[in-house]
Amino acid sequence: MNMEIFKRPFSSLKDERGFTLVELLTVVAIIAIIGGGMIAAFDGLEDRAAAGTSTGTIASLEGAIRTFVVVDEKLPDDLETLLVATAPTPTAIVAQTDCSDLVDAYTSKVDKEKLDATAGFAKAEFLAKRLSDRVELGTVTDKIVESLVLGGITKIRFLDAGAETPTASYDTPIPAADCSDAKIAGPVRDIDISMHAFEAPQPDAVGLNRGRGWNMTLADFPTGKARTGITGLQLAFWAVAPSTAAAPTTCGYECVKVGGKSTDTMVVLGLGNSSSLIGEDSAVSLAHAPYYSKVLKNQYPHYSLLVRVDNSTSGDTEPAKLIAILDGRGDFLEEEYSETTGQKTS
Repeated sequence: MNMEIFKRPFSSLKDERGFTLVELLTVVAIIAIIGGGMIAAFDGLEDRAAAGTSTGTIASLEGAIRTFVVVDEKLPDDLETLLVATAPTPTAIVAQTDCSDLVDAYTSKVDKEKLDATAGFAKAEFLAKRLSDRVELGTVTDKIVESLVLGGITKIRFLDAGAETPTASYDTPIPAADCSDAKIAGPVRDIDISMHAFEAPQPDAVGLNRGRGWNMTLADFPTGKARTGITGLQLAFWAVAPSTAAAPTTCGYECVKVGGKSTDTMVVLGLGNSSSLIGEDSAVSLAHAPYYSKVLKNQYPHYSLLVRVDNSTSGDTEPAKLIAILDGRGDFLEEEYSETTGQKTS
């Protein structure tokens, strides 16, 4: 042990000084510079990580759907239209099928009056801007309806138009999940769980700002054949000019870049938890509908299917076919990959 330290006078120990304030501030400044460099180096990686996750999800989801089509010989059913619409009367339009008395009335109404929803069509307010900008409403023809039904899409979901922008609690005409009356507490832009928007509403006693969905059948009971003469029905079409009076046109290069043909017409339909791809209805199923985390907290987060439909004026009707998958912002696979690798920044 070195004993010299004990032999040194106390005064010499007092003369040894520590760091000065200037030296300490210099060290702090250096650490701050290094830390700032690290922050700059990692800036944007969160977005790129989200894009990377989405790339994998799109590829996996496309594979799952194509396997579903091979096994079940049809596309997933009960998809989300991304639209709001005024529900036809009577109010027995349910977003689920376990309310037997309501379903009986619903079936009877379909047979008699076709349950046309002819008013209030609009893009849902909570869609991400890019997705909203890439779709336009178009009036659906009998040929398009038949194409969807032949492809396996017999039911589609809308949001209750009356529940789109209420400033206070709203008594929706859509039955709740337990078949009782329902109440919605606020507009869709303030929704509590955006993944549940197209699901059945909460019971009146709960009054939460969640589901506001109802579904419409595209097939007649009990034949299962496509309905004809549906008046005024509109859907969201991919990358076409606005068209509310006639069937939408083809989408040219916008269809080519997602894997289709320039002469294609495509509808955009979201994949929610009520889809036949989710749950146990098929040997090929997912536990939950995947969602995209890069949208804002109250925006629509589900992935969507780009489905080619037959919009011809003659000949046999071709079944609807999956062409591509979009994420919650409206990007397709190659766009997401380009963002992940830094080739594309927006």
